[in-house]
Amino acid sequence: MPMEVRERREPPSQGRFHLFDLGFRPFFLGAAVVAVAWMALWVLTMRGLPVESYYGTYRWHAHEMIFGYTVAVMAGFLLTAVQNWTDIPTVHGAPLAALFGLWCAARVAAFLPGIVPPLGNAVLDLAFLPALGLALAVPLVRGGAPRHVVFLLLLGLLEAADLLIHLDVLGVAEGAAARGTVLGLGVVVLAIAMIGGRVFPMFTARLPDVHPKSRRPLEAAAMGSLVLFLGAVLFHPGSQAAGLTALLAAACHGARLWGWYDRRIWAEPLVWVLHLGYAWLVAGFLLWSLAAFGVFPHALAVHAFTAGAIGVLTLGMMARVALGHTERPLKAARPTVAAFVLVNLAALARVVLPALSPALYGPALVAAGALWLMAFVLFLAVYVPVLTGPDFQPGNQMLY
Repeated sequence: MPMEVRERREPPSQGRFHLFDLGFRPFFLGAAVVAVAWMALWVLTMRGLPVESYYGTYRWHAHEMIFGYTVAVMAGFLLTAVQNWTDIPTVHGAPLAALFGLWCAARVAAFLPGIVPPLGNAVLDLAFLPALGLALAVPLVRGGAPRHVVFLLLLGLLEAADLLIHLDVLGVAEGAAARGTVLGLGVVVLAIAMIGGRVFPMFTARLPDVHPKSRRPLEAAAMGSLVLFLGAVLFHPGSQAAGLTALLAAACHGARLWGWYDRRIWAEPLVWVLHLGYAWLVAGFLLWSLAAFGVFPHALAVHAFTAGAIGVLTLGMMARVALGHTERPLKAARPTVAAFVLVNLAALARVVLPALSPALYGPALVAAGALWLMAFVLFLAVYVPVLTGPDFQPGNQMLY
């Protein structure tokens, strides 16, 4: 079965409360709320507000971008997709509420160091990915979907990365957090490449007379180059070897994206946002290569991956999946289109402005944070009713 989130009606819930009908609902909502709240807090921190966190100020921002926000989007996507791939219901109702509550508790506990001890913070945060893995493993095994078990491996690698960060915070393995952060980011990039290679051409092919091309040798080269890149950045992050593998990955994934491209995508925001997000992935590889040869700082490459690829693609996927799985027309509301534009501008501000001049670093942080905030506030304005309410009924008004 193709690795696609088939957009179909979710099982109807009993009663009037719909947030825990299917995994995308609470986790997309939680991710968007965190995207707003945590970014606002981060901007205030950069302006001098003291923030006490279990992770520390800077490490908290890096941890939550990956293991807070991005993992929530992955959880919502996988809990929804696995149900489609296997035709076996994933957790819903009270079990889904408990899983979501575990994720929420880890986010809040980090700001209560005087109440939650360090080891308690670590245990709480590290418990989520295994619980998610178990929730996914049951339908994957029962449904006979061995090709998708690879996502359990990705979750395992994310857990290992998170463990490295906690070992550093707890004083067990000094310096391990940097490697854990790189591993976590690398696993997310790998997941984007795997899912994107299947889903993005499918979504693009639904446009009239558009036929994206996916060539098997290029697909193999793209994934192989990514594995080489991850190995190089894990063990020799600033080396020229890492720069060369990044350049190879940029070429392969750029060619992959070009094969999917058709100028008619610009008529459909739910498609062009995915292409732009993947273009940020290519930009991340290019910037990493240039950083390895001393042209730019590595931070620009990291934020091309995070603010760019992750920010743009997750927003685009949440917008599309939520519409499809609540029986709504696959047309982006005007505020949603504005959100797509704003999140891309946020990435441009964060990556391009500091590259132009180091003096622009501070203003770039504020501008990028403000644009990111506006994007996700607009998303919430449109999607809170979508994620918490019933499936769409003909005749209901939509916000356009």
